[in-house]
Amino acid sequence: EVKECKKTVKDLEIQNDNLRKENCDLKERIREQERCRMRWCLRIKGIEERKDEDIRSCVIQTL
Repeated sequence: EVKECKKTVKDLEIQNDNLRKENCDLKERIREQERCRMRWCLRIKGIEERKDEDIRSCVIQTL
């Protein structure tokens, strides 16, 4: 019975370690997505909006 408990504890420690690593990876992915989202959440004053325009190339030309 003690051996079974030790094995169970060891298995749970391994599982916990894997979940911690996965959690860190997911947090980093979220941070990266937030950085990308923030890059394109800009307002540039002085440029008129036009229908069906390529905003990316317009911003690149302006900057």
